[in-house]
Amino acid sequence: MAHPLEWKERAKELWELGWKPAQVIDAVEKEFGHRLKYTTIKTWSVKGSWKDFTDHDTPKHLNPNLPAGVSGIADPIYHLSLVLGKRLVREDSATRSTSKEKNSLTPAIVARALEVVDREYDPGPHTIDYLKPVLTKYVNTIKRAAKAGKENVLNEDPQRNRRSQNRLARGMQEILAEALASGIEIDDGHAGLDIVYTNQDESE
Repeated sequence: MAHPLEWKERAKELWELGWKPAQVIDAVEKEFGHRLKYTTIKTWSVKGSWKDFTDHDTPKHLNPNLPAGVSGIADPIYHLSLVLGKRLVREDSATRSTSKEKNSLTPAIVARALEVVDREYDPGPHTIDYLKPVLTKYVNTIKRAAKAGKENVLNEDPQRNRRSQNRLARGMQEILAEALASGIEIDDGHAGLDIVYTNQDESE
C-alpha cells in the first residue's frame, strides 16, 4: 500500500535523530494509528538516503577513569572556581555601575566574588591568587563595554563554549521529538520547552 508522505517524513525525522527502528515504528503507530513494518522503514531509509544519527562533536574514546578523560578539563576545581567567579561578577550590579564609590570599584567586586568561590569550593590559596587578576581583567572588560553603551545581557557569558550550546540545542530537538511521539502537544506560544501536557488528570 502507498503510505502518506507525512508518515515517511515523520519516520525520517526520528530516524535521523538517532531513534532505533522499533522506536520509530512505535512512534509512528502512536501518532498516525498505523504500524509500519521494519522492512518498510529500512527501504525508505535506503532509497531516501536517510542520514544515520552521528555525533561528530563527541570524541569516541572517553574514559571517566582517566584524569580529564571525559571533559578534557585538566584542573576541574580551578575550572569550577573560574565559572562561578565569572557568574558572580556578571550578577553583581556594581560591575555595570559607573559609580566611584568603594563598593562599586573593581577590587571590591572581585573580592566579593572570590569570597563566595572560597566558601563554595575551598579551592586553596593558590587558586584564589591565580583567579584574582583573571577576574579583575574580566570585570574591567565588562565595565568598559557598559561605559561604551554596548549591550551585555545579565548572566550571558560571551566566552561560553559554543559547542556545548549547540549540543544543548540539538538535545532540545530530541526532547521535543520524544514529546510529540508521546502524544504531547507543542504550543509555540509557550515559553521554555513550549510543551503543553494534554489529557492529564486534574489535581483534586
